[in-house]
Amino acid sequence: MIYHLNDIRGMSEWYEKFGIMGLSSDLMQVAVQTAGSFMLKASELQQWVSANYFVLQHAKPIDFVPFLTCSGAEILILFSHTQGH
Repeated sequence: MIYHLNDIRGMSEWYEKFGIMGLSSDLMQVAVQTAGSFMLKASELQQWVSANYFVLQHAKPIDFVPFLTCSGAEILILFSHTQGH
């Protein structure tokens, strides 16, 4: 996706040919940076899961309650229903 956004950013700078598309080079730069940040965070998450796979595989569902409380009440309600309570 980053490569395609970068291509579109290049098109946005070539106003004579692609000006009719109404692309802003500043907004396209922000889109490229945002996609790059997302890619880096996804890579960090993948590395963390890979490093902690054994721990995650052997953890009990109740071990995740502190993490779920940070996400909101709806997840806790779903979590309690899956436990049979």
